[in-house]
Amino acid sequence: MHPRLAPLLLGLSLAACDQTTTPGQVDAGAAQHLKVTYRETDHDVNLSTLKPLVADAGTSAVLLSDVVQSALPGTSLATLDTNFRAEDGFDPASKSNCNGLLPVSGEKLAKGFVDLATRNLAWAAELQLPGCLHVKGLAQVLLADKR
Repeated sequence: MHPRLAPLLLGLSLAACDQTTTPGQVDAGAAQHLKVTYRETDHDVNLSTLKPLVADAGTSAVLLSDVVQSALPGTSLATLDTNFRAEDGFDPASKSNCNGLLPVSGEKLAKGFVDLATRNLAWAAELQLPGCLHVKGLAQVLLADKR
């Protein structure tokens, strides 16, 4: 098992505990695509083209950093700030316990995981990020240049 993947099972099982709406199972075709928006331009990322990490329980996920690098090859993650939007419209900024945590620095994206079956966003346990940043049914990664 990949060393970063150990906390993934727990993270994916606890994903979005602060998200008030519960989207249904993401359909298989949609689950393979994620929109990355940067400078008002949308980039469609086919998640099935990225190298998956597989956990012991069969959970497959891709690194969030790989998703962004696929959309913006050659862009330094250190120059980016990030926010997220779920397929049901959920925005982590709408939750008070995410105050001060957004935008997420691009350097942290290498510790974020997107489940290939559900598009649930999870983070490495060591970051200790609250449930509002564990987004169910992630649909869009919003990028901006770091200020």
